[in-house]
Amino acid sequence: MNTILTITITGLTIILILSAVVQEFWKRNRELKQKVEAFQIENENLQQNIAYLMKHTEEITKIKNEAEKISDKINGAKTDEEISDIVSAIISANNDRVQK
Repeated sequence: MNTILTITITGLTIILILSAVVQEFWKRNRELKQKVEAFQIENENLQQNIAYLMKHTEEITKIKNEAEKISDKINGAKTDEEISDIVSAIISANNDRVQK
């Protein structure tokens, strides 16, 4: 009878210890899932920021190229009327760009 009681108590103790271990693993698993979700959101935000930066870089490069072409046109202009036409084209292009 004493042996059966000892085996039962030992079995219950093992079950309790294993339950506590399983609960701790579940708790840690939930915490890790929350961290993963937070990292995924941060990653999405970073990717969006990179996309904006790439777009701005492309726009800046385009503007720089246009500025070089305009500078060449102005340097090559021979009359005030040609310069006036170039300035009008610049204003029109900038207005179009701002409206987008």
